[in-house]
Amino acid sequence: IITISTDITTVGADIIRPKGVPKSPIIYPVPKFSKKLLQERDELLHKMKSFDKSHTVLNIGMSAIAPNLYFIPKIEKTHNIKIISTIEKEELLIKKLKEGIYDLIFITNKININKCISKKIFYEQLYFFVSKTHPLAKKETLTFKEMDGESFLMNREVGFWDVLVRENMPNSHFILQDNLDNLRILIDNSTISSFASNLTLNERIVPNRISIPINNKNAIVDFYLTYKKSIDKKIVKLFFNIQ
Repeated sequence: IITISTDITTVGADIIRPKGVPKSPIIYPVPKFSKKLLQERDELLHKMKSFDKSHTVLNIGMSAIAPNLYFIPKIEKTHNIKIISTIEKEELLIKKLKEGIYDLIFITNKININKCISKKIFYEQLYFFVSKTHPLAKKETLTFKEMDGESFLMNREVGFWDVLVRENMPNSHFILQDNLDNLRILIDNSTISSFASNLTLNERIVPNRISIPINNKNAIVDFYLTYKKSIDKKIVKLFFNIQ
């Protein structure tokens, strides 16, 4: 129940009145709680402005999930930077970089665009991540053909890797997970094969699994950080300084 205060504030207003009747202010009751809401709004706006001054917000596009797992958490943890990331096809990433929607993009080809810089920043190699009891676990490398027909646990948002594994293993079944933590739980507690990357192998050890390189030229990809020349160079260095 809201109790309206009887405190009043005078508010001037023009109304239609008979001739000869002088203008006079209209008295409206203004509840105290509205003043409190206005004060809270002003405080919130002040906090938002303070956040903008002390934090940098970056919009980053990428064609695969690797930057999301490897670069972004480390930068956000050690700097006052908020990163908004999106996985899209490379032609869209380039288009949106030109339009100013993205500040930086991670793509697999070095491109030559006016007022932009494109530099190689890392490479990613895809591995099969199989149980130590898997029949092929002792092999030094594996081909897509050897693994075609098996079931795989996989993150739903992996970018172009999704297309690569489906095209090369058309008889396989892919069990997709939207939540990365849930995916890790399934990997830890099952023998269903999965995938790993050279970027994440040292980040997380799973005792009952072994990583085996995929013997395919398309399973190794170079990534290029592409950005406009006008961006703060200190921001760019943060990405290149991560080892």
